[in-house]
Amino acid sequence: MESVPVIQLEDISKTYLMGAGHVNALRGITISVAPGEMAAIMGPSGSGKSTLLNVIGCLDRPTGGRYFLDGVNVSEMSKEQLARVRNKKIGFVFQGFNLLSRVTAAANVQLPLLYTDEKPQPNKKEIERRAMEALSWVGLKEYGHHLPTQLSGGQQQRVAIARALVNSPSIILADEPTGALDTRTGMEVMDVIQRLNLQKNITVIIVTHEFNIAQYCQRIIRVRDGRIQEDLRVDRPRVAAEDLKEMPVEVEE
Repeated sequence: MESVPVIQLEDISKTYLMGAGHVNALRGITISVAPGEMAAIMGPSGSGKSTLLNVIGCLDRPTGGRYFLDGVNVSEMSKEQLARVRNKKIGFVFQGFNLLSRVTAAANVQLPLLYTDEKPQPNKKEIERRAMEALSWVGLKEYGHHLPTQLSGGQQQRVAIARALVNSPSIILADEPTGALDTRTGMEVMDVIQRLNLQKNITVIIVTHEFNIAQYCQRIIRVRDGRIQEDLRVDRPRVAAEDLKEMPVEVEE
């Protein structure tokens, strides 16, 4: 028996009003993503790939079509309902890290837990434990007390990944997660993201313009002019799960 797709888009369109005219950012997108899949969305600037990620992440509502998340139609949910779905099911990783500069790495990771509607609500000790567990998972257990300004770009992105992970989401969405990093550090961050996918079976969707980053994925979806141009499945991920090592605590300064 086939599992229910974790993400299912049916004829999704998105139109923006720009001045006196309209911009059709998405035009009839149909995609089905299985649980535990790792896919890259690629396309030139203005192709609609970021809009597509925003729709998948329940940050933006489609103009037309239907979106099922874990079998539930979220296309017409209220803003409050979508916020609850995002907090419970989706972790986000952005190019610019989006960390609060005046609080520690551990405090940044704790933020999603402060707004959860989880029952029962986790207490302070549990929040701190789960945040440190997430930091440890990305190799930053010893850096929880550091401010973002005291961390390198790669370390900051790992903190952002830990923050995305702390609520145990079924999906992680990453928008150009290596765009602000050099090549070597970007590959190290992708190793962390791939390990999330392979060892925790988290569904991962990455927007990227870099083919070497897309090669980490099992599937490459090319978007142009708001439409799916190509949907290519790869036989196997770049690294086998059993070959991936745990992240070391000592990382680049």
